[in-house]
Amino acid sequence: MSTAHAKLSPSQSSRWLKCPGSIGLTADIENKSNSAARRGTTIHQAGEDILNGKSVSPNNGVQISVGNIEFLDQSMYDEAKEYANYVQAICKKDDEHELIVEMVVDLNSIYPEDYDIEDENKSGYADAVIVENGNLHIVDLKTGAGLVSAEENSQLKIYAYGAYEELSVFHDIDNIILHIVQDNERTGGNRTNSWEVTPDEIIDWIEKEVKPLAAEALGDNARCIPGETQCKWCPAASFCEAANKHAEELMDDLFEDIEEDDVKASAQILPIDKVTSFLSNFKFIENLAKSYEGRIYDELAEGNDVDGYKLVKKQTRKKWSDEIAAYEKLKDWCKIDDVAPRKLVTPNQAEKILGKVSTQKANKFNELWIKPEGELIVAPTSDKRPAEKAVADNFEDLDDEL
Repeated sequence: MSTAHAKLSPSQSSRWLKCPGSIGLTADIENKSNSAARRGTTIHQAGEDILNGKSVSPNNGVQISVGNIEFLDQSMYDEAKEYANYVQAICKKDDEHELIVEMVVDLNSIYPEDYDIEDENKSGYADAVIVENGNLHIVDLKTGAGLVSAEENSQLKIYAYGAYEELSVFHDIDNIILHIVQDNERTGGNRTNSWEVTPDEIIDWIEKEVKPLAAEALGDNARCIPGETQCKWCPAASFCEAANKHAEELMDDLFEDIEEDDVKASAQILPIDKVTSFLSNFKFIENLAKSYEGRIYDELAEGNDVDGYKLVKKQTRKKWSDEIAAYEKLKDWCKIDDVAPRKLVTPNQAEKILGKVSTQKANKFNELWIKPEGELIVAPTSDKRPAEKAVADNFEDLDDEL
């Protein structure tokens, strides 16, 4: 599994397609690894190994090596196995399928013709690519908590373009299916989803949108275009003048005085359009503030003074120096259930523990759980979930029935 990234990395395409200038701004900034990223890398490696026929098993939290993997607990193994099962299920549709695990996707064709830097990586790495029955499948494993949609997913569409260019020479490909495999407890369950598109639609998108923006991103006058999506994970956000200016403009708009006529008409009650305007723009300001805090931390950690700020130690809580020794003592002094209470696993956890069961047992199991109806929450109109009927409307329906 490779971790090297091209300048026009498909995994960062949601950023540079919206903000071409981010390529230049981030060029000299090293992306920092964190525990979530390392966890994701391990799960990807385990999934890759399973698909390649290697023996992989959880080490139950013990720091030992499993192939190239140093730490793989049960939940991590389950995610990797679910991903591998999903890929293998697609392969079973066609005895003559072709599966390429961690396919190296050549991206040269999206770079400008006059762009030629020696030894620069111009490849992407697709988790799994399958050709079966005239379908090209691009499968991407996501291990984070943030929900990811396959629909119009720029990362997968760029992979699809590169894979189609290479594989259509050997296969008749009529359809492209993009898949996001995301089955973990952090998302609240299985969020795996897919989306179909034609090769012609992918090619048209690459020619009309991707190539012009790629040329701009690698040129000398690339625009910095701030926004919530492109700035959220951008390592250069705290250095970007355009992002700062955008935040200042938003602040001016959000907190400008209410017109005198509005005050008289509303008796100084804030209009609802002011509330929605604030919420729609607040995430950008909040995320930029986090980036600024990170930059201040880095300055202080390097020994530089930052006016008005200092490093302090976080408050912590007591923890057992030796949990086994603590348990042995406490069980003599207290009731076991008071110091080490047992907790029933969730239905999703139980399904993974039980594994494949008979139809009769599955039917019995399904009688043991329910899925409560989700409570109503506020979401932007861009959210793909259908709008629910307002609470007031429900009361009107009840009145009509009475």
